Amino acid sequence: MARTMAEPSRPEDEIDALYGLRPGEFVGARDALAKRLRADGQPDAADAVRKLARPTVAAWAINALVRDEPEWTQALVTAGRRLEEAQQALVEHGDRDRWREANAAQRAAVDRLARLAEDLVREERGSVSAAVRDAIRETLHAATIDAGARDEVCAGRLAHELRAVGLLGGDLTAAAVPRPTGRTPAPAARSRRSSAGAQAQAEAARRAAAEQGARDALRRAEREASSAEAAAKRAAQGAERAAKAHAAAESALAEAQDAAERRGAELADAQQAERDAQNALEAAQTAVHAAQADLDRALSQS
Repeated sequence: MARTMAEPSRPEDEIDALYGLRPGEFVGARDALAKRLRADGQPDAADAVRKLARPTVAAWAINALVRDEPEWTQALVTAGRRLEEAQQALVEHGDRDRWREANAAQRAAVDRLARLAEDLVREERGSVSAAVRDAIRETLHAATIDAGARDEVCAGRLAHELRAVGLLGGDLTAAAVPRPTGRTPAPAARSRRSSAGAQAQAEAARRAAAEQGARDALRRAEREASSAEAAAKRAAQGAERAAKAHAAAESALAEAQDAAERRGAELADAQQAERDAQNALEAAQTAVHAAQADLDRALSQS
């Protein structure tokens, strides 16, 4: 999937184009852009460009997908948003069916994009290491459960893989801390605000506990799904080995039957030859007896 630098008119466009290049082309193009910006009298932009990190292999593959597979990228975004809504419904209403459906759609979107990304890496490098495969999947997974990660992925400028940091996104603890007003409230107001703050903190704690429970459930489900997938793969491999063994056994049986038929035919031919030889021997003995009788008569008449 070759890409070449275009000639955009703005540094931001040119930076965006950098992240569309092959891994081996990035550093040279980045340094050339920084040099040109400096020559054009834009030292700050040049310094910023010079500090851009070359994308890791996993980040490069995902950046390429954002550009080349917009339909599947949008499917990932949609799956992530639906999963967030389903997780919220799970926390607030215990709606497990909706969560299961959303989680299945999320896994399907991640699996599809991960396979496409792995194909890109395989085309570029000849093989995909386990570390790169894990980095691709973790980044795509993060994009489905964290809005910030999703925005980074969709921007197509990743320099490194992302890790999931939460289930619903946002900071529930920070949301429970009241903002200072700059003046001392009256006692009654302090009491009401203290009560409201305590309630907010309790609600945040409840939601955090529910979120943790949902997160644990998600991880258990993912482990179970991974185990089931591995078991299915092992079963498929076992079935394939069994099928090959069965085919080999059938081939060996057919060869043995052919050999037995050949030996049977050879035995029948040998038995017939034996009978023919026996008949010939008996005929020869009869001829000998007849000749002896003729000789005896001849002798007696002389």
